[in-house]
Amino acid sequence: MIIETQSGLGDNLYLRPMLRLLPSHNLTLITPWPQVFFDMDIKFIKPTRLMRTQFDNVNSLSELLWQRYSEPDKKVCYDLTTKSITENYCEQILGYQPNILVNEFDPGINVPNLFSKVNNKPICLIKPNTLRNEWFITSRNPKSEYLQKFVDMYRDQFYIISLANLSEDVEFYEKKLKGCHYYIEEAKSLDQTIHLFKLTSLIVCSVSFWVPLALAMNKRTICLYGGHVPPQRIVDSRISRPNFATLAPDPFCFCYKLKHECNKEISQTEIERIFKEQTHAAIHS
Repeated sequence: MIIETQSGLGDNLYLRPMLRLLPSHNLTLITPWPQVFFDMDIKFIKPTRLMRTQFDNVNSLSELLWQRYSEPDKKVCYDLTTKSITENYCEQILGYQPNILVNEFDPGINVPNLFSKVNNKPICLIKPNTLRNEWFITSRNPKSEYLQKFVDMYRDQFYIISLANLSEDVEFYEKKLKGCHYYIEEAKSLDQTIHLFKLTSLIVCSVSFWVPLALAMNKRTICLYGGHVPPQRIVDSRISRPNFATLAPDPFCFCYKLKHECNKEISQTEIERIFKEQTHAAIHS
């Protein structure tokens, strides 16, 4: 069977639990992110249409990896107005909804413990709000002031690294965070990004590939929402998430529009509660 995945890194990470449940191992994926599936018995075909980060990843891989192009038997996609990403994928790939889904990802990159702290502080990786001309969406980002609040409150307790993939006129800050200890603003390979995730004690992010990657690697995470798509559509309740905390506006704007002026207000009491709980656990784990 040949399945054409969606192009996003996060979309491919979300597929892992379903592909594990397929009865046959005679499987080929058309995907720009084959590294996500290297631990499975899967062959790969290079996709024909790619955006910037996907194009860069494909070009970084050996041509020997790819099979000759063939038309897919199935193309997966999702409609988040009715079901979660996971529910859509289960329906299309498995034809049923499993009661339990195992969402784990260990790429085998070993990081010595001595690099998990900088200046005797645990590392926090934070995703600043950015915008992309390729897929311009303003409704999904949380308010930047909430991310800035975290930096202001906890920069003395964590070594905070801001990680973005900026490119002139293609991807740029919505608002740059002030006071981070280190800024990474250029493209990192998937292996380098995973390396950073392994180093970190706490992840602070918005909706992006960071969410399924953090879940699959069981990283302690604070995920802040803006509007557009609600938490229950992004993180399926069947996936274990003991270290994952969500902050979302209430009431939530279920608009599913890219440029809508959504309500993005989150209770300050709730923000401070989640920040306190997750930082305490990250420091003392």
